Amino acid sequence: MAVTVQAPRSGEQGDPQRRERRWLPLFGVVAGLLLLVGGGYAAAGALSEPAGPPIRVAGVVTVQPLSGWSLAGRGRLGTSGPMFARLTRGGGSVDVIAYPGVGGTAESLAATYTRELENPLTRLSVSSQLEPVHTAAGLQGVRFSYAGVIRETSTPIDGEVTVIVGPSGNGVIFDGWAPAGLLSYASGDIGSMIQRAVIV
Repeated sequence: MAVTVQAPRSGEQGDPQRRERRWLPLFGVVAGLLLLVGGGYAAAGALSEPAGPPIRVAGVVTVQPLSGWSLAGRGRLGTSGPMFARLTRGGGSVDVIAYPGVGGTAESLAATYTRELENPLTRLSVSSQLEPVHTAAGLQGVRFSYAGVIRETSTPIDGEVTVIVGPSGNGVIFDGWAPAGLLSYASGDIGSMIQRAVIV
């Protein structure tokens, strides 16, 4: 096969400045991408910092909200059930529920809470396995996920429940939930708040 070789145009081979100028736009694009990606990670890190006053529930657990999270309300489960506080950010929420002196194991409290989920939710589906979890303070617990539809609003949601029973017998449930398909956007922050929570 014949190959035709084209000679360089006049001045192209012998002009290093011209060759360098051809690379400048590429370097500019690469530098811009690096700044954009680096800035995105920096912004994400800033949004995951503690912010606002700590939230305490029933003298059992204290949670430090992260940036963008705020207290949406407090109440009881049912008329005489355990106290809870709800933190929210956008479409994501986490209910922090305190069970003073409940005793027993995290597994038994998880089973109790699974039954309680049947009241506000229809079409409830719960994961069959309990995943072990550990907090930064060295406490152990279990975690399971669920999906269902809120009875009152017919809104489908996904949830992830973390259950911990401390050495003094106080139990805490962290129920993180969001509209179906959106929980992944909040789960990282929820996990960080659980890790930093103080349980007495």
